[in-house]
Amino acid sequence: MHLDLGAEDREATVERLEELGATVRETRTLTAGDHELVWTILEDPTGKASV
Repeated sequence: MHLDLGAEDREATVERLEELGATVRETRTLTAGDHELVWTILEDPTGKASV
């Protein structure tokens, strides 16, 4: 299953999800002009990747 979550404070949300058992796989950044999009790919506690 793939699940996208949005949050006002991505870093705090990632930290909270790690406390709940998720593992950070990687963080990506996309820049286009003046806009920057940052997202973090997490794995659930069973080790399955979710992008």
